[in-house]
Amino acid sequence: MASSGTSKLLKGSFLIMIGNLLFRVGGYIYRVLMTRLLGPEGYGLLGLTLPFQGIFQILAAGGLPPAIAKYVAQHRALNEEEMARQVVVTSLKVMIFLGIAFSLVMFFTAPGLQMISSTNQRPSTPSRRLPS
Repeated sequence: MASSGTSKLLKGSFLIMIGNLLFRVGGYIYRVLMTRLLGPEGYGLLGLTLPFQGIFQILAAGGLPPAIAKYVAQHRALNEEEMARQVVVTSLKVMIFLGIAFSLVMFFTAPGLQMISSTNQRPSTPSRRLPS
């Protein structure tokens, strides 16, 4: 019985490690592609928008991932697979709604944020194009 629990733990740890590795490699590829596509000036503008995007991502997630993990593990331990699935589905709906809402907030506040953060006023608003 102990070896079964240990193998589940090792399998779960391995899957988390692979997911983390894929996430990091994807972030690296994204940065390389954006640098080549946008050039130095465009990538600099993108760099100005990333802190705002990070803040909104934190707000959209709202601490849900740890709560999801806790409740899914709790329901699976009690063999309540339907409740575990319901937790995942409901939390995904909430996160998708919040993600869309904060994307709209970013889109409509981009010109104002650009005027606040930039001394070089341009006729176009590249910060509105980058986050969307």
